[in-house]
Amino acid sequence: MEEYDASGGIAVGVTSMEGRYVSSSSSTTTTTTTTTTTMQTSSGASAAAATAVASSIMRGPDPDQTRTGSTAGGPGNASAVTRSRHYVRNTGQWPDRPRSRSPSFTRRTGNGSGPLTSVMTQLRRVVNHEYNDIQTILGIWNTSTNESEVEKSAIGAAFLVAADPRARDQMKIVSGLELLVGVMVRHEDNAVVQENCCHMISMLAGDDHHAQEKIGNYGGVDAALRAIQTHISVVVVQERALAALCNLTLVERNRLLIGNARGIEIVIHSMQRYLREAAGVQIEGCTLLANLAFGSHVNKNAIRECNGIETILQAMREYTNDAMVQTRACLALRNISWSSEENRARIGLREGVQTLVLAMEAHCNSVTVLEQASTALCNIVLGDEQNQNHFDHCHGLETLVRAMKLYPEDAVIQERAIGLIYNRVLRGGTNLTTFCNAGGVEALVDSVTACVWHDGVLEKGTLALRYLLTVEENRVRVFRCGGIEKFVDALYVVSRRIIGGAL
Repeated sequence: MEEYDASGGIAVGVTSMEGRYVSSSSSTTTTTTTTTTTMQTSSGASAAAATAVASSIMRGPDPDQTRTGSTAGGPGNASAVTRSRHYVRNTGQWPDRPRSRSPSFTRRTGNGSGPLTSVMTQLRRVVNHEYNDIQTILGIWNTSTNESEVEKSAIGAAFLVAADPRARDQMKIVSGLELLVGVMVRHEDNAVVQENCCHMISMLAGDDHHAQEKIGNYGGVDAALRAIQTHISVVVVQERALAALCNLTLVERNRLLIGNARGIEIVIHSMQRYLREAAGVQIEGCTLLANLAFGSHVNKNAIRECNGIETILQAMREYTNDAMVQTRACLALRNISWSSEENRARIGLREGVQTLVLAMEAHCNSVTVLEQASTALCNIVLGDEQNQNHFDHCHGLETLVRAMKLYPEDAVIQERAIGLIYNRVLRGGTNLTTFCNAGGVEALVDSVTACVWHDGVLEKGTLALRYLLTVEENRVRVFRCGGIEKFVDALYVVSRRIIGGAL
């Protein structure tokens, strides 16, 4: 059985909350940033706007509507969720173009440091026309040594960068990126400055590879890593810095910089520190580890040696109901295990196969969890006999059949499931009986006929059916579920494709 190249490509941090406010001067809706500044009272327009803020804070995109590496600026849509990657026949790879997302602010609790407080404080400053010009802010960063003034200007800059695309362009054109990193270096002990500067790096990097390279060249990678170490007790700095590093890892040189600066050890330490306290840290940390593992055996080995595999699995077990944590952790395991026998063995030894199967069962309504978990299982189970035994003993076949039945038109889930099923059912015996009793034959018929446009599903599915149909009982199952009529329709579609391609 062939091994899947399921390396997940580059993904960037996605926070789990999205905050919006309605400007007091217009009805324009704008994404905002968070700070740890204490709320200051205001009146008049600011009070009215603050009321609008309170009514407009809402949940961010559901994990099922957010594809890994979706385009910056907004969640994916339903059609994007079910769209499969193009299968490259010669290499067996699913290419995934590096992309990024603009992070949004994360809910926090505490005395006067929550998102509502932060938005109201920023809103008051904008209403009063304080720090509302990027050129002025850059001038302050270039000359001022006043800690309070730099802190306020960092908050104002983060607000402007989040709210105005023109401000982002100005930051990139007039040496703003260099000054931004310089402020982080000079004020590394100020948590407010670090939080807002890291958030700006996330937004400015985005899909802009040139900006990512410049930030890395100016020392942005080292600055973000120092922010994590210096402010290990401030959870929002951890989330912002990890998200910034995620967006910077779209450039290979920055991934090397993180690895050479002991960044993997720093990231894993942050995840362990907030294992039971902050899902956001786990989401950003898992995504960053997935990016760092992509295409680098050195980083994969470093993640294993720093107990990164155990940390990822602990995050999955701690946040069993959080679909985003599960998705990003599965992505990390997917990339870490690809083409690494040592990592596959370690994952199996730490009961990773069972954890992935449980994630699929707990989040059967989440397309992204099922896609990432089934792909990770392909990497971990195929080619490793011990992990194959783990998969059989934890009812992996039944779980895959249920996923196939739920999403017959999702080619990613179908192809991964068929690959695993074919590998396990070939053994016959109890596996074959288990598969058939779970409705696997009927699910396979629906898969092949629903994804007739997908070469991988069509080839692997028909091969599996050819083996299964050697048993009389399975032929009866196909007949009873209308398989003959479905196959005729599928053949018609395939013939039209062939004729159309020939013409």
